[in-house]
Amino acid sequence: MKEYAKKAAFPIILSALLVSMIMNIYNGAQIVPITVAAFVVEGILFFLFKLLSKRKVLGGLIYTVILIGVLFFLGQTLMSNWYDAPIPFSSWFYAAQDESTAFLPFSILLFVGFSFFLASVLFYYTQIIYRSAAVLLCSLIPFAIYAKRYETPDIIYIAAVLVVFLALMVHQRQLSDKDFKVFTDGSYWISVTIFVAAVIAFAVAVPKFEVTPLRDKFDEMIEAMEGVSVNSDRAMGKMSTISSGSDFSAEPTGQMYYYVLSDDAPLYLKSQSYDEYEGDRKWSVSKEYYEMGYSYWENEMSYLDYATFVSALKEYAEDNGISEQYFIPDIKSSVKTAEIYASDFPSQYALTANGIFGITEIDNEMRVTFRNPHGDIFWESSYMPPTDKYRITYYSENNDIRNGAIKFAMQFDRNSFKDICTQIFDNPDTDYVFKAAVKLFSEECEGAEKYLDDTKGEIPQRIVELAEEITADCSSDYEKAAAIEEYFLTNGYRYQLGYKASSPDIETFIFKDKTGICADYATAYVLMARAVDLPARYTVGFLMTEPMSEGYYAVRDRDAHAWAEVYIAGYGWMTFDATPASVVSGNELAQNAENNNDPVKTMVIFLIVVAAAVIVAILLILFMPMIKEGVFRISLGFSGKEKAVVKLYRHTAWLIAKKFNINTKAFSTVELCEYSKNEMFYDISPITKLVEKVCYGKIAPQKEEIEKSIDCYKTLYTVIKKTK
Repeated sequence: MKEYAKKAAFPIILSALLVSMIMNIYNGAQIVPITVAAFVVEGILFFLFKLLSKRKVLGGLIYTVILIGVLFFLGQTLMSNWYDAPIPFSSWFYAAQDESTAFLPFSILLFVGFSFFLASVLFYYTQIIYRSAAVLLCSLIPFAIYAKRYETPDIIYIAAVLVVFLALMVHQRQLSDKDFKVFTDGSYWISVTIFVAAVIAFAVAVPKFEVTPLRDKFDEMIEAMEGVSVNSDRAMGKMSTISSGSDFSAEPTGQMYYYVLSDDAPLYLKSQSYDEYEGDRKWSVSKEYYEMGYSYWENEMSYLDYATFVSALKEYAEDNGISEQYFIPDIKSSVKTAEIYASDFPSQYALTANGIFGITEIDNEMRVTFRNPHGDIFWESSYMPPTDKYRITYYSENNDIRNGAIKFAMQFDRNSFKDICTQIFDNPDTDYVFKAAVKLFSEECEGAEKYLDDTKGEIPQRIVELAEEITADCSSDYEKAAAIEEYFLTNGYRYQLGYKASSPDIETFIFKDKTGICADYATAYVLMARAVDLPARYTVGFLMTEPMSEGYYAVRDRDAHAWAEVYIAGYGWMTFDATPASVVSGNELAQNAENNNDPVKTMVIFLIVVAAAVIVAILLILFMPMIKEGVFRISLGFSGKEKAVVKLYRHTAWLIAKKFNINTKAFSTVELCEYSKNEMFYDISPITKLVEKVCYGKIAPQKEEIEKSIDCYKTLYTVIKKTK
């Protein structure tokens, strides 16, 4: 055991240092106890692997069981904490660790995973078969992680890893030579110190390129996810405060987010709206509007039914003999429902449709929901667990409803609409329900005008002039909104995912590039709508278009979308989408991603594949000698007689050399035969005499002689396996 401890000391130290170096990124404050734990764990693993290596087949099987157990633990740790984590694991891995991202289960996952992996690899390549290149690659793993994060390791780690790696190479080579005495005199340590100092000095002296760390992007994203206070004692909604369009610029993976049961498609499912344009295609929320959440929103919103207002106006016009003054469509109700099932995707918000007035959980106790004036709805808890399902009730914007609504709304501007609302409300014969509806419609109109005043901001003059030119011949708010939408769809604008804009300002997109993603079109549309005094808001969410079966639709990451909502007097907030069709069809995207699953299922499949690959690799390592032996014996049958004899003798000499760690290349046939008799008490003369006959006597071997030599070799192979 003492000899083994001497041999394994440096590999244990190196593996523990590498684990400590990695964990220092994520738990720097506790790095001392982590480092101590790493030394203990790596030491235990090395001695465990030593015991297993004494029984190759049984030990390999036991190791495989342990490996599967470790992978199962890692998978369970990841999945069981998937929804409690502050951010997804991939983002956490790159994020700067602070109070907002610190998450103990992920740290444990990394510690266990890297400890077991490094111990396994370094044990095999230092104790079973020494390969300095493999050890070097393992030593570079932490440096690769630091490089990926654009961070610099502490000098103490660089120096320690270099020293231990050099010491391991020197001592491992010395220990493998029985005739060489290990030395660690003063000159050895002086040379190592000079080498390490030179490497560090070189690293410090070499100029560093200025780069934008990928981690910084994650930091910005995490910062944008900070919670926004709601005016309630019981709720804290976690909604994004900034939108830069980055959610729509990446290549989609096809990852499933939601399933939606609906007969109303395409359906724009809103997650959030933004108020203030910050420039360079970025939007932010207005604190004023996000502090106006209230819990009993459904009672009021149920009256904002376009069909109810139409009925109220119809009754008023008939009672006052002025029916011929208005176009009144025949619409009884536009109420629709959709059931939303989260596919292992925890939501901090509820997906909603424009015109939502109700939300009900299915098969679970109803959580309290909060709504701001945009219609953004979020849960009383920090997020909606993916195991829950909910049903939204809303007023549809499908083509039948919208066509009638458009013609109806074009009869009003905002002033005339508020006037007719006042007349209906003041009429003593108006039904109570109609009074409630027109009062709410009137208040919504006033709120939209105030929203425009609060959020319009400074709009570049070129954009104002273009918007006024586009809407010059329009007489109603709807005509203006539709004209701006039509402009982007018919004037050579292109949708292109991943397009690199020549400049971040939105004017470049509108007047020069004319190519971008949905966020660019939504931004340009909202600014142009506000430029001609239309209340408009920038909205993000998903566009539901992929049918599945039995009324279900799939909502994937590629369905993430941005669009505009414009207030139209005589209707309410209406959806407008200025984004032209993609150059890549939805079917092509679906084909490219049809095999992708949600993140948790993907991780399970990944772990299964990795486990299977590792098991296959272990089985190959365990049975590789048997495989090679089988290939060799088969190859003898395809060789000529003389060639088979020579190949058999060479392989015999190689087996003996490998078994006793000697060089048999200089042995004569007689010496090899004598060595076999002395060490294994087995006579291999049928092999040696036959090779002498063929090589020196130039006599062709007989079939019976070759078969006798092969039988001798097979017995020798068994004897070697049993010889200790």
